[in-house]
Amino acid sequence: MTIQAYIDDSGVKGTDPVFVLAGYIAEAEKWAAFSDAWKHHLSQSPSIRYLKMYEAAKLSGEFRFWRPEERDRKLSGCVDVINRFQPDKGVFFMNDLVAWEEIIPKMKVKTLADPHFHAFNGMISAICDEALDAGVNEEIEIIFDEHVIFGPRVSYWYPALKELIELTDPERSEQVRRVLPSSIMFRNDKTFVPLQAADILAWFERMTFRDRLPGIETVWRFPDPTGFEWLAEKLLASLPKSAYSTIWGHERIAGMNELSKEMRDDPKMEELLMKWKKRLT
Repeated sequence: MTIQAYIDDSGVKGTDPVFVLAGYIAEAEKWAAFSDAWKHHLSQSPSIRYLKMYEAAKLSGEFRFWRPEERDRKLSGCVDVINRFQPDKGVFFMNDLVAWEEIIPKMKVKTLADPHFHAFNGMISAICDEALDAGVNEEIEIIFDEHVIFGPRVSYWYPALKELIELTDPERSEQVRRVLPSSIMFRNDKTFVPLQAADILAWFERMTFRDRLPGIETVWRFPDPTGFEWLAEKLLASLPKSAYSTIWGHERIAGMNELSKEMRDDPKMEELLMKWKKRLT
């Protein structure tokens, strides 16, 4: 039984107030059946080649020249497919980019001041925790949407991330080591269609906090008005929600800032930082 997590990202530093990673966890066999059903739905007239939620919202790209009611029927059918092959869990990690810039100082270890490093670390940790809670005892697979910047960065960071994840949960370090992927995969969402489903969740989570409220730490809120409240409710109402989904707002980021100072006094963390100095600077 291979467990696979498909995760998409949403949000751009300097443009959006938050950066989101979001997606679903399920068995590989379920994803295979889901993919067939998803492709079939997209091919039904009026057809699209792939789904990107921002194109659907703006009636652009694959939805150019569509009427809103046609778009809504297509989106509703997409969520029907997700609900039919209900994932084991929906999971997200959200980082408040504005708060991060306000709180985190310039660090000697540049990567530790990168919100994206912590987002990928947090998401990978959350997926592993979900797998362990479900009794999984073998390597899982984590597939992110292809990204020209994050793909190479995360692949480069990952050996250090693995050790960091193990260090932060010493009681389960042996179990964590068994489930952690040997490598992180980045794939094209037009080919690996579960990533298109993840795109819907990531878009909704980003839109939830597009009008950022300082200090907010809430999870699994419905989005502020977008015109797609009906779709958010249809998707989120029955989706099994991961208890490890996290939002890093002011409070959490301030705590991370203090922790980063303490880490320098921890011999194990200092050893890890020295070992992976080239990868983390």
